[in-house]
Amino acid sequence: MARYHSTRHRGIPFRHALILVLLLALVGLLGACSASSTAPHSSGSTPTPAPTRRLTGTITEFPTPSSLSFPQFITAGPDGHLWFNEFSNAEIGRITSSGSITEFGTLRDTYEIDGITAGPDGNLWFTENRGTIGRISTSGTLTEFPLPPSHGSLDAITAGPDGNLWFTESIGKIGRITPGGTITEYPIPTSKSDFRGITAGPDGNLWFTEFGGFKIGRITSGK
Repeated sequence: MARYHSTRHRGIPFRHALILVLLLALVGLLGACSASSTAPHSSGSTPTPAPTRRLTGTITEFPTPSSLSFPQFITAGPDGHLWFNEFSNAEIGRITSSGSITEFGTLRDTYEIDGITAGPDGNLWFTENRGTIGRISTSGTLTEFPLPPSHGSLDAITAGPDGNLWFTESIGKIGRITPGGTITEYPIPTSKSDFRGITAGPDGNLWFTEFGGFKIGRITSGK
């Protein structure tokens, strides 16, 4: 008698079915998260990312006519041009907004020039660090005012609220010079603190830095 072998469908093993169920649940969860993240706001609009702001700038450089000039400080002049000092050449430079440069030599050409600022009298004022305050008109006329003996090297200068110019001396003094050239010096309690920067403050006083004294100083202008 012929014998027949019956076949039986075994189905999917239990562990495979469990894995399939877990995968389907995971796919459903990811879909729900994606839908919630792109859902409209309560206002009904879909949020859009803020655009990235790119800052651009064009730089132009203008070489000074004199070599090794070491230009240091610069200020806006009353004539619509920029004025700067050349530290090693003892010259004052003027540059137009289009880049045309004119240089003016000082009377004491061995003195190094430091600070420069526009004065209340329509001139430019600067310091010669061996003890002279300089004034130059916008047409190039130069005048110099020597300090009294026992001065220190000069650094920064600024226009004060009282109509005068104020400057720093490294040995521990703050100086004031009138537009006519009268100089007054004020000793500061912390001597030899190597004064550097100075500026007019919003309170009508002058504020300065003591580089070696680790202090900020304030002096009244008398106005």
